[in-house]
Amino acid sequence: MRAPIVYGLVLTACSALSAAALAQDPSVDVPAQREAATQERALQLSIARLRAGWPWESARAIRELQSKDGSRPVPHLLMALATRLEPNRAARHFFDALTREANGTAAEQAILAAYQPYFGVTDQPELQDARFKSMPSKAKAERLSSDLEKLASSHSATWLTRQLAQLEAGRVAIPTTPSHVDGAALARHCNRYLHAQRLMPFMVPGYESLIADFAKEPTRSALLSRIPRHPQHRGGAQPIQELPGFARTNTPAPASLSPTNPLQWQPREASGFDLPRGSGGRSSYREYQGQPVLVVFFLGFGCAHCVAQLADLDPKAGKFRDAGIEVVTIGTDDVNQVLAARQAADENGVDPLHFDVLCDPKGAVFKQWGAWDEFSQEALHGTFLVDAKGRILWQDISLRPFEESDWLLAECKRLLAAWN
Repeated sequence: MRAPIVYGLVLTACSALSAAALAQDPSVDVPAQREAATQERALQLSIARLRAGWPWESARAIRELQSKDGSRPVPHLLMALATRLEPNRAARHFFDALTREANGTAAEQAILAAYQPYFGVTDQPELQDARFKSMPSKAKAERLSSDLEKLASSHSATWLTRQLAQLEAGRVAIPTTPSHVDGAALARHCNRYLHAQRLMPFMVPGYESLIADFAKEPTRSALLSRIPRHPQHRGGAQPIQELPGFARTNTPAPASLSPTNPLQWQPREASGFDLPRGSGGRSSYREYQGQPVLVVFFLGFGCAHCVAQLADLDPKAGKFRDAGIEVVTIGTDDVNQVLAARQAADENGVDPLHFDVLCDPKGAVFKQWGAWDEFSQEALHGTFLVDAKGRILWQDISLRPFEESDWLLAECKRLLAAWN
């Protein structure tokens, strides 16, 4: 993402970069924190989250598997399953699994053989391959489910074979919510999990419908209005039923969760910052306390996509301020690099940015806010809405910057009104 490009030369050119080209990819995007899990535990988590319809969280455990041993086919097959809503990406991950087939057990090779007709991969897919524009057909999904069921019923079936058979059977079945599921307990557990993992509710499929189904009036409307949304995360109608650790729902809720209404998602507090300002002096989060602030983490002026994000945001900074929201950015450049970028902008007749640019070249604040990939040990893009009480009401952390500033402004207004 980084390149030897200066701010003044790319600000206008990058402003037209397609947002579609920056669609998020759970195989590389966050949440990217390590689970500190054993290989067996990472496999269990990845399967449980796939069965829960939670590919983003599954991808975190799968990346853990890949980091421990990327030579085996199973982690790459699982990543293909986590990314199957993006058929081209899924096909490329499945090809990676096929190239490692010889390193798998006989049972793993049989699983790959069952998935091969489903993905239809015979050679290395291109980055944009016309053969993989659509999801596999229903007929292919039903055949896959049947083939895996046959493998799972054999005397040599492994745990993985049975799990994948159940996963694919669930995908072709009519979804239902089992009557034995305690929806209120599941909602409370979701909130505990969101708090522990520093996630947003929109990253849990079915979360909003879960709250709608089990919250009681008159609080239901208020609870729903406070749930943040995201244009790239579409929650399914069916709530998660296999959330990791759901069996342990009797554990006490963290003190920071709402004691009066455990169904209420509770945003975490912002970590703050105290950093050099690119234009001179220092800036502290204390300057913004008592008012809403949009904090944008970017990878410096050498990142073309970051500059495109700033170019998109800068003309709208006034609209954010009109809504009572101050804008501050934190980059990986040091003060000298920011000054050089400002000079280049002046020389090319580009207006200066209309918000502070703070400098965090060692990434300490990136790590504190969670905008850090612990697998690659690199800073990540992050956008955070912090309200006047210091609560993070909305966030996007990704390998790619969030550029839908018009949508975000409307969402910020909605959330601030709901939480006021």
